[in-house]
Amino acid sequence: MAVIFQHVFTTITNNPNLFSFSQIQKFYFTMGTNFVTWDVPAFLMISGMLLLKPDKTITYQTCLKKYIKRILLALFIFGIPFSCMEIFMDTRKVSFSMFPKSVLNVITGNSWDHLWYLYTLIGIYLFLPVIKAFTDTCSKETFQYVLAVLFVFNLCIPIFNQLWEIEVAFELPVKTIHLFYFLMGKYLDDELPPILRKKKTVLLGIAITLFAKVIFCKLQMAYEDVFHNDLDRILTMALTILIFSALKGVSFKKINSQSLWRADRLCFGVYIIHPVFIHFFYKFLKISPISFEHRWAVASIGFWVLFTICSFFTSWVMSQIKPLKKYVL
Repeated sequence: MAVIFQHVFTTITNNPNLFSFSQIQKFYFTMGTNFVTWDVPAFLMISGMLLLKPDKTITYQTCLKKYIKRILLALFIFGIPFSCMEIFMDTRKVSFSMFPKSVLNVITGNSWDHLWYLYTLIGIYLFLPVIKAFTDTCSKETFQYVLAVLFVFNLCIPIFNQLWEIEVAFELPVKTIHLFYFLMGKYLDDELPPILRKKKTVLLGIAITLFAKVIFCKLQMAYEDVFHNDLDRILTMALTILIFSALKGVSFKKINSQSLWRADRLCFGVYIIHPVFIHFFYKFLKISPISFEHRWAVASIGFWVLFTICSFFTSWVMSQIKPLKKYVL
């Protein structure tokens, strides 16, 4: 739901050629996006928490024949139609060249933007047996050392480069922030640091971080040349870890476990399908929150609720297609 919220907002700010918005609207939609940038990092942390449990057996065969096969099928089954839709919305024409071009777009990563996460998952799954072997045998100190190295090279150095407009030459053989979050999920699942066990402290930290994001957004709009998006990564990291820690150990006994599980099983389909509704309304029908002159802020929340309902319903419909449910969803 946070991902849908983010895309309801970013689709507007990332397409200034399609939408005309004022400075206050730009601030609102940018701020809405910044408040939920923890969504995909949290995805990765949850994946690390679940896949790297000591009692879970991970083999190369499992990764290749189960995990990667599923994601590749999802990429091509949905990525090709998405690319065809985008070509049609741009040209308003249907041609035989759309299909091969769409296949190429999927291979080159030029289909819809949200599919980047599936490419990232494939990369993680390819290395998963190696990562699992490491986390199963390494000491706590070694784990902390690896997290520290990934933190410095993937968060600190890029910020340093942008602030001083230089290029630090030191590099890692495996350089990706996604691996940092994946491992962090496992690390925090093993044992939360004492400061993150205090719920009141964590909630206060979330409030302070969100306020810092508001300040950053104001500064970014005023000084775009200095306050780049990479500078927000530290705040996003802090917010992700705080939200993960706040929810870890929370009991959901009051919610029917079967209903919760059924909703959970629909979430992958929701992630894949939700941009269809956003693009259909925003680009094809030309209806967006901006269309509602004085109620655009309320309308943005209304669109979010609408797209969420449509996405879950469509995901449920797709789950009724047995081959799709068995091999993809």
